[in-house]
Amino acid sequence: MKMLLINADDFGMTESVTSGISESMLRGAVTTTSAMACVPGSLERVAAHAAGLQGRIGLHLQLTDGVPCRGDVPSLVDEEGQFPRAWWSIRNPAAEEIRREWHAQMERMLSFGVQPSHIDTHHSVHRIPEVFEVYAEMAAEYGLPARTLTAAHTIELRRRGVPCTDALESGWYGEGITPEGLVARVERAFAVSGRGSVELMCHPGYSDEELGRSSTYVEERQRELGVLCDPELPKLLERAGILVAQARGDRECER
Repeated sequence: MKMLLINADDFGMTESVTSGISESMLRGAVTTTSAMACVPGSLERVAAHAAGLQGRIGLHLQLTDGVPCRGDVPSLVDEEGQFPRAWWSIRNPAAEEIRREWHAQMERMLSFGVQPSHIDTHHSVHRIPEVFEVYAEMAAEYGLPARTLTAAHTIELRRRGVPCTDALESGWYGEGITPEGLVARVERAFAVSGRGSVELMCHPGYSDEELGRSSTYVEERQRELGVLCDPELPKLLERAGILVAQARGDRECER
């Protein structure tokens, strides 16, 4: 049986995104979500929705968007003291500053009473080699599963004892936001990896003006929410021989 883990990124970004993600987990197919710590009001929103999602909320580590939790990380911020908007704008990040900042993000999440189930990164910044080193170190230190990106990342994470899926599917967006498009994307990921577990990265939420001020991905989030809550989706996945994980570590999801 092929095991699929569906994770919704950006929990806490806005109330519309937070409410949509919560709905996608409580009545839809989403397994887990990842919360942002560096967006104003994000963890307050997360805490308000956390009661019914215990054990299913991870930390969406940030080096892009928002304001860092630490003030002593000059290699990570722009002239206004903010993270850059895009991962490719990160220049010469200092490992010790990443380490300090990410531990501060973890401590801030814990201070809101949310024990993370896993870690991953906003805009997949752990694709940057210097960032990946701190990311893998942090996952091992806290004993948490972590999102992989490539086959090489999977091998290295597991070498360090960090649980992760065999592969990540991050290309479900645009014209493919349909139940059939989701299944096709996931089937392709299983075929390419040749392995038994895949994580699907998604971004469900309700669209509104507030979201439009902080993201360029707006109406698409509501379309994703509709697909992830579509009662036909589990049937299509079952016909394809794909089982959706109910939690991190479910069966052989993250070995």
